[in-house]
Amino acid sequence: MQYKYLVLLNLVVLFTTSIFSQETSKEYIQKGNDLYDEQKFAEAIESYKMVSENDSNYHWMLAEMAMTYLAMEKFDSASITVEKGLVEKSNMRCHLLRTKGTIYEYTDNTPKSIETYQQAIKEYPYEYLLHYNLGISYLKTEQFSNAQKCFQEALRCNPYHASSHMQLGKLAARQKQYTRAMLSLETFLALEPASNRSNPILIFIENLSNNYIDTTQGNFIDPIDNNSLFDEIDHYIRAKIVLTSRFPLSIDFNASLVKQTKMLMEVLPYKSDEEDFWVQMYFPFFKAINEGNHLNPFLYTLLRSTGQEVVSKYNEKHEKELDAFYEAGRRLVNIKRSRMANIIGEPKKYIFDYYDNGKVYSIGNKNKEGNNDGEWCYFYANAEKKEEGIYIDGKKSGIWKYYNDNGVLAKEELYKKGKLIKK
Repeated sequence: MQYKYLVLLNLVVLFTTSIFSQETSKEYIQKGNDLYDEQKFAEAIESYKMVSENDSNYHWMLAEMAMTYLAMEKFDSASITVEKGLVEKSNMRCHLLRTKGTIYEYTDNTPKSIETYQQAIKEYPYEYLLHYNLGISYLKTEQFSNAQKCFQEALRCNPYHASSHMQLGKLAARQKQYTRAMLSLETFLALEPASNRSNPILIFIENLSNNYIDTTQGNFIDPIDNNSLFDEIDHYIRAKIVLTSRFPLSIDFNASLVKQTKMLMEVLPYKSDEEDFWVQMYFPFFKAINEGNHLNPFLYTLLRSTGQEVVSKYNEKHEKELDAFYEAGRRLVNIKRSRMANIIGEPKKYIFDYYDNGKVYSIGNKNKEGNNDGEWCYFYANAEKKEEGIYIDGKKSGIWKYYNDNGVLAKEELYKKGKLIKK
């Protein structure tokens, strides 16, 4: 009896110690993150080092430490830290692989960064930052077609990723594709109207509206895709047809982009069924702005980085109109709802659902009755697979696989008509 009591007491002590250690490690990591934000990088590293190798938060700590070494430009230390984290599977693997690619990028080893991102995308095909970072690497090596495809894929995964819109817009401008450039860059400003990147992009769009492409953002390149759908509208923009007194300003702000954007809204071929990324990505959004009479709040949002009093006053006094415009932004998600994927077997079109942060939550289809049907796959917020299997008319069927958040298979279950047959 006394032996059993001692064993139980030891288990309680071990459990309590584990919980205490986990809480303490979180505090060390959070303290390190706070120091990082204050740019006290060396102190942040010392805080991270307080987390032991046996702690359940160890890989989280390594991911944060590697990013801190990057900020310190201690690339060898960052690389060593990443490789420690990749020795075994963890719930930070995707993050660590992305950091590994970034280290190669920072050390001008772009071929290795491309290789690393490509490897990571094979494991995490719906992680938008991997596609974006790969696009940046392709840009550096002047592989413009590949870069454009990567930014497009990043936006299919997360259409609210402002940087991908910005890079697409710049690439379109370098191809002298005015309409595509304005669609992408104005969407960037709608998502990020007042950061330190916003005003330079606003000036870039104003220059575009005056038929001037600022090549400091990149020299001209050969067209990547056929632009015939937008050729006529591009002509209108270049000819500056609406930049006369015959076309009054729609808001109290004298800028060429105000008139050109209004014209763009009115002449876009919204009924087009072409398999064009800009049609699929931007037309639902711009159509919602045009038909919902949201042009004014849209324009004042684009102009926010000017700091002009007329803009700030509008934003203070028209909250309802701005909220209605923001609601139109939901149309950006149209492109990511249905897309090709390979869950089990051959690739086909599936419906995607997402977490609030843009990460994929589930992939699957429904039947006419609205019940889950066919192959389905669910994911953790860290991009690791959570569970996968087959539904038949809303009921689990056959073998279902369940994974831990580090990607390791946890268990398999056998179902028949929704009933668990075997664990």
